[in-house]
Amino acid sequence: MAMLFVIFDLEAVFIFAWAVAFRELGWAGYIGEIAVFIGILVAALI
Repeated sequence: MAMLFVIFDLEAVFIFAWAVAFRELGWAGYIGEIAVFIGILVAALI
C-alpha cells in the first residue's frame, strides 16, 4: 500500500510542475511527457 502512495504522490508532483510549464511545452509536449511518465510508473507498479 505504501508503494502506491509513493508512486501516485510522485506523479502528482510532476504533473503539477508540467501544468506550470504548459505554455512552453504546448499540448504535444504536455501529453507526450505525461504519457511517458505514467507509462514508466505503470511498468514499475506491475
